[in-house]
Amino acid sequence: MFTFLKKLLEKDIRRPDVHVEADESLSDTQILQEHFSVSRKSRRALKQFVLLISQHLGADESQRLASRVMSCLQPGEMAGDALLNGLVGERGQQLGKWLLIHLDYRASEEIEWRANEALRSHCQPAPWHSSGTEEATAADILLSFSIWVRQHGMELLHIRTGGSDWSPLLAKHADLPRILALAEEAGLTIQREDEFLRDNFADAGADRP
Repeated sequence: MFTFLKKLLEKDIRRPDVHVEADESLSDTQILQEHFSVSRKSRRALKQFVLLISQHLGADESQRLASRVMSCLQPGEMAGDALLNGLVGERGQQLGKWLLIHLDYRASEEIEWRANEALRSHCQPAPWHSSGTEEATAADILLSFSIWVRQHGMELLHIRTGGSDWSPLLAKHADLPRILALAEEAGLTIQREDEFLRDNFADAGADRP
């Protein structure tokens, strides 16, 4: 038996090495593309989303903004971040053709003129005037604006990306079903008025505007 084991061990020792190629390490870009990139289906939905919410700006401007957003959708980038970077970053939306009313969560004094800029892009002749007091927060004023636009055939939708900034946009009632469906398919987080109210005024009672 010992002779058999000795021969078996010698056979293993003399066995030629088998060359196995080790997998090359993936680069950071490859890892992002493999595991953290938006799917093709979601990319198409994001482009259609931008084209839809910007259709009132005309075909050329709508296509320009859609191309700008898609160019910001790099490997590892989330759809919401690409949307904000494309629209409010360099070469994004322009005065007179605004989509997003993008502002810091503390900048309550900025809301009125930005809101009216967005209204003008929708050819809304009636200007909106904030009735907020000095103590009113940005959330207070945005809620008041949301109620006002509802009375004028639109709805205020909030793009949420996890940051502290506000990024609401105006949408026509007739376009809402398609906008919300595309947003979900693209991986965007959209807040409607009831969700905005719940998240920002949960403990405020029923005496809000």
